[in-house]
Amino acid sequence: MPVDAQFFAAIVAGYATACMAWLAAARWIPGFPPDEPPQDQPNRPWLDIFIAVLVVAGIFALGQAYRAGWLLPESSRRWNPLIFNLNALIWYLPLFVGLLARRQPTSTIYLRPAGLHKKIFAGVAIAAASVAAYLAVMGQLPNYGQVLQGTFERRSLQHALPVFLEGAVIAYVFVRLRWLGGTWLAILLPSLLFAAAHIPRGLAAGQSIAHIAAYFALTGGITVIVLLTLIRSRDIVWLGIVHYVMDVAIGAFD
Repeated sequence: MPVDAQFFAAIVAGYATACMAWLAAARWIPGFPPDEPPQDQPNRPWLDIFIAVLVVAGIFALGQAYRAGWLLPESSRRWNPLIFNLNALIWYLPLFVGLLARRQPTSTIYLRPAGLHKKIFAGVAIAAASVAAYLAVMGQLPNYGQVLQGTFERRSLQHALPVFLEGAVIAYVFVRLRWLGGTWLAILLPSLLFAAAHIPRGLAAGQSIAHIAAYFALTGGITVIVLLTLIRSRDIVWLGIVHYVMDVAIGAFD
């Protein structure tokens, strides 16, 4: 198996394991997940979509400002992680502005404090299982302890907040797409776009149509599974922990 295909299969295995683990926990563990009240449908979903577009545009603009060095300047090595996270809060400030503009609670991004300890514990346990699945497919299972240890290293921990905020933005847009067009539009649109984004690279690499089609189906399929599980859980805490630990496993912060 080519290295890129193996890596891709490992990512799919990791996130599929995470979703199956959450669904199994929801079925078999009493009191899990914590009760989440249903959300009220807003009366102007088009306005929410318009604001969501502005939120995403603002985040991209501030991200470019950060890369250009226009936000808080880095100082000594000791303080760089703090400055980095303060910049992340500035970078993702449009998310909070969007919520305030419509006076919407954080439950509209699947974030509520109820049962937080259960959500964190579930996220840690599920992340441990998903990373094991990823490493098993990569043939790197002996590195399991090293990867878990890496999640507590300073160079990794400084990225935990930005990773979580990234997930919050995805939930923000997803919920508002669901308000406007229903569940399946909110699921299929990002899934198809995410899957289609891999096609140009496959064509450039000279992959066969069958190979590209298989990637398309697997990428879109795993995105559908993750989003369906997100709807079921209505919580980004556990998924944010999985996302962070998986990023450590793949070396995203190296």
